[in-house]
Amino acid sequence: MTVPFRIREAGSDDNERLIALSKRCPTRGPLSVYSDRFPDFFAMTRQQGERSFIYVGETYDGEILGCVVLIERMEQRGEQSVKVLHLSDLRVDPRFKRSALAALLIQRYSERLQAGSYHHGITEILKNNAEPSRANNILKSSVEVRTKARVTLYKLFPAWNYRVSKAWTYRQATPSDYPKLSKLLQSVYRDAVGAPSFSLEWLQAATQKHSSFTFANIWLALDDKNEIKACLARWDQQALRKTVVVRSSKAVKFIVRFLTLIGFLWRLPPLPKTGKPLDYQYFRWLAATSENMPALRSLLRFAMRKTRDDGKYQFALVGFHDRDRLKSAVRGIIRHKEPMHIYSHRLINSSEPLENFTPSSSAPVSPSLLKQALYVDASLI
Repeated sequence: MTVPFRIREAGSDDNERLIALSKRCPTRGPLSVYSDRFPDFFAMTRQQGERSFIYVGETYDGEILGCVVLIERMEQRGEQSVKVLHLSDLRVDPRFKRSALAALLIQRYSERLQAGSYHHGITEILKNNAEPSRANNILKSSVEVRTKARVTLYKLFPAWNYRVSKAWTYRQATPSDYPKLSKLLQSVYRDAVGAPSFSLEWLQAATQKHSSFTFANIWLALDDKNEIKACLARWDQQALRKTVVVRSSKAVKFIVRFLTLIGFLWRLPPLPKTGKPLDYQYFRWLAATSENMPALRSLLRFAMRKTRDDGKYQFALVGFHDRDRLKSAVRGIIRHKEPMHIYSHRLINSSEPLENFTPSSSAPVSPSLLKQALYVDASLI
């Protein structure tokens, strides 16, 4: 379909049309879903970074046919704080998949990457997500696309009351915990590529952006001296975005019927029918030093008990880089894995050294990829 359109930066007046576009752009695969951003499309982007840029492609009659969201974040790289541009939420109306619209939206990302003094750009690509993969192919003419990491997203199921150790006590964080929390998170993520600073000021700001995520969302494991040994945060994002089921394959319907039976036996909420949202929450900011990993494992099980007690969540979602030692915390929890790759976009004329980057290809990711674990926050993807 050939329709003349223009590319421009989005404004608040585009809110309803951007929400409608998201509904028209479900994912492909056995379970087709879309992201419902009602009532405020921009609310989630305000959580994802320090600044965002949203570009839309629209007809001259004002119909929005596509969009791309660019998120600016400050991330740690050794002792330095660098500015990184994230490419996300590339959506094109299915009627215009074969048009030049996606390429023009991606061009805005390339232009901003080159003009904005960014250290590099990044995009995260889930399996079966075709649009970002297409973005990488388009970008190869202007930037160097490199595989940065392989990540696994885990769906953790509250199947039963997981065993919790009595060696620690567990409670929600309070404002007085901020200094010690900041110190713990900084010590754990100091060498993690892409992590935020986790400074006291950053931590306070991050828990004041939206009422759905405050200091009370953070849970702690404390020893008998009342010292924080592990932490994690739970985040229900239903007020910001919902994942709505559009259609499912026969195989998925069979699995749903099976899980409904298992759910009845395990007291799990049933998976939603077509047109209804999935009910899940994110886990983020999991942290514990190497010697305190048992505390983190027990805290995660405590959080899964809370998830089960809430009685409405089908699963909790958390992500780890494949080299991250923290991922061992999910052992013993019933889970489903979904692979995701993270790609770095480096300007071809950049003076940035090439270490820690592997050229993108269809081959498996090399074990020499990253010596350090990459910071992953699935709640911001």
